[in-house]
Amino acid sequence: MNTVYLLGPIIGTSKQDMLGWRGEAKERLRSSGYKVLSPLTGEALLWPHKKIDTTAASRYPQGVGRSTWNADRARIKSCDIVLANFLGSKKVSIGSIIELTWAFEWSKLSVLIMSQRNPHRHPWIREVMAGPIFKTLSGGIKYLEAIAVDGIGVDNDEDV
Repeated sequence: MNTVYLLGPIIGTSKQDMLGWRGEAKERLRSSGYKVLSPLTGEALLWPHKKIDTTAASRYPQGVGRSTWNADRARIKSCDIVLANFLGSKKVSIGSIIELTWAFEWSKLSVLIMSQRNPHRHPWIREVMAGPIFKTLSGGIKYLEAIAVDGIGVDNDEDV
């Protein structure tokens, strides 16, 4: 069973932006036989107020940064594939870029979701670190569903 890590911005996103796409991806990928890992697993336990504050990293309680770093690093090291969703990003996510760099260093397949005018569309990401790039989350998930079944790619008509 292959494992997929769901990478995407957290700081500066709404709860719906953070959880919505991950829920959809998790459901679809699990039904295709993938094990799915999320950077949000266990995060709520680190917050004393039962609410994850995604507006600014400076508001994280002491120790959360280190424990989040270690947990996310371990998840990415153990996964086979990274599904990186950058749709709707208004600025570059430092954490997401660090995670994508780990995935690249450990030779993980990185499937990216982003529009043409995304702040993450840097040549190093697009031309060096990324595998296939899709315009929609559905396109990226369809690609992963296809390779789960027969190990080959799909028609990339949604490729950007």
